[in-house]
Amino acid sequence: MIKLFPANDSQQSLGGGWTFLRNLKKGLLKYKDIQIAETIEDCDIYFISGSTMVVKENVEKAKALNKKIILRVDNIPKDSRNRGTGWSRLRKYASMADKIIYQSQWARNLLKDFIGDGEVIHNGADLDIFNDKDKNIIPNLYLFSRYNRDESKNWTQVYYHFIEEWLKDKKIKLRIVGNFSDEMIQYHFDFPEEMRDSISYGGIMETPEQMARELKQAEIFYAPYLFDACSNSVLEAMACQCRIMTNETGAMRELRELKDYSLSRMTEEYVNIISRVK
Repeated sequence: MIKLFPANDSQQSLGGGWTFLRNLKKGLLKYKDIQIAETIEDCDIYFISGSTMVVKENVEKAKALNKKIILRVDNIPKDSRNRGTGWSRLRKYASMADKIIYQSQWARNLLKDFIGDGEVIHNGADLDIFNDKDKNIIPNLYLFSRYNRDESKNWTQVYYHFIEEWLKDKKIKLRIVGNFSDEMIQYHFDFPEEMRDSISYGGIMETPEQMARELKQAEIFYAPYLFDACSNSVLEAMACQCRIMTNETGAMRELRELKDYSLSRMTEEYVNIISRVK
């Protein structure tokens, strides 16, 4: 029996790291030889799903207790978004880790010279939720989603591209979901008045089921994200058989070529490494 502690000291519940944790815990349910530990003291492996989701005191505690540490790495954690500690925490945790797992080959190539080499496991989508069952496409519906307002989510490209497409075909629609400022919402996302009937906002998707309903209506999923290490949103849109409109940056080519983007594949690959680390 291996006891795994999926560390999470953050109060947030939305975003890539939290989606991954939810998926991993679900995927591990069928593995009877791996149990989720309730405390650091009770675990065999302290699992960091994202360096910005844990505080250094708890990582140091796990190390002092001689727990094995696995660090999952996606991208460069920006100092400007983490009170100047993004890089330093990533480097520190990597130096303490028994195993580093990168979310994509692109992320590995980007970061291995800074923090050390590791293995690659791409994310997986929960196909019980994200699939093409009951897909009810609204013709010419574009969908854009973002969980944070980071500039790399590239809203600006969506804005201008959709205006250009609308001028060619005024039947197209844009559905926007996720986190936007009150001013953006109030002023109709800055679109010209003539276009406002073609734009709708669905708010923040609080559950994966809500997001799946949006994806199952969309014909085209906007994913202009810049240098994403392994976008959960893109995998979920692929699972719902949306057409993906994207920039070919980061790991996007890897995701397009991924033959199996299921949660079961992802979990099996993690279990193989967890078993070896123990």
